[in-house]
Amino acid sequence: MAKKELNEVFLLRGVASLMVCLFHLTLGNEALFPPTHPLEQIFSYGYLGVEVFFILSGYVICYSLPAGFNYSDLRSFFLKRLTRIEPPYLVSIVLVLLLNYMSSAVTGMTYQTNFLALIGHLAYINNFYPQTYVNVVYWTLGIEAQFYLFIALVFPLVRASRPFLMFTAASLLFLACIPIPSNISVILPYLAYFTLGILLFFFKVKRQLPVAIFISLAFLSCLQIQIFQGTPGTVAAILSVTILLFWKHVNKTIRFFSTISYSLYLIHVPVGGKVINLGIRFVSNELSKYLLLLLGLAVSIGFAYLFYRFVELPAFRLSKRIKYSSEKSPTPVMRFNEPITEKETKPTAPLPNGYH
Repeated sequence: MAKKELNEVFLLRGVASLMVCLFHLTLGNEALFPPTHPLEQIFSYGYLGVEVFFILSGYVICYSLPAGFNYSDLRSFFLKRLTRIEPPYLVSIVLVLLLNYMSSAVTGMTYQTNFLALIGHLAYINNFYPQTYVNVVYWTLGIEAQFYLFIALVFPLVRASRPFLMFTAASLLFLACIPIPSNISVILPYLAYFTLGILLFFFKVKRQLPVAIFISLAFLSCLQIQIFQGTPGTVAAILSVTILLFWKHVNKTIRFFSTISYSLYLIHVPVGGKVINLGIRFVSNELSKYLLLLLGLAVSIGFAYLFYRFVELPAFRLSKRIKYSSEKSPTPVMRFNEPITEKETKPTAPLPNGYH
């Protein structure tokens, strides 16, 4: 599949990470802006970046799997995912603990680590029982891990069977209606978002779904989101689907934020949040608060780039060495939250639509 077809992913991935970043930086400290402030009201919708990531994951994880993916590839699939996602995740945990300890030392407070919660972080099981997260964004990684398990088990069945694909999509939308206690975070309430991404893959890339069936299932997905998540989630879903279907253009700025999106997602709270919390003590007017927000965002982006270069990129390169047994071609494919390597950004022949 031509690489140009992932241009749409670059835009959504970069925008989603910035949405979540601005959400936490703006709303993370009550002393920065009051709830009625226009910026706080606008960026209060930044949480929808998480839902956009879920749609992207459904689309791109399916895209990344080889055409002949089967159950003999499960070991390689999970090993690639762990190699790609886990090292940056673990390093970010260490960073959070270190910054929290330093912050408590400066303020004279005692910092206590919840070791049970830490163990839960390592196994992605904090989602299943009421435990605190050392970084508020980590709950979504547990949701992603649950999706990886699901798609690895189901994809070999749905990739070659349209009826089973339709049955699976309908079943997911039904499961998404099951009420879940508010103190746990599992995949069920978010299945409609993942389902949209999966449907898009089989409609746009595999061309296995007729237009009428795709529209019907996508409508049911959005209806489920509207009923259980509300209008903001529905609008985010419709915009995401539209961009994934029709967006073609990409530029250097979009590529940059897409490339560092996973790193920015992991570190913006402990790094940018600390900048806001420290700087708020020294600001006294509206303008200085705007500048403080920009400083927190700039530091987050700069640190995310360094984190990507020295932590995420080595993990990405290592994951590329792991091959599926069913792969017939050594040509690499893009995966969720994966950066563009230097080799990929300098092709021997130009590709259309500025993908590189």
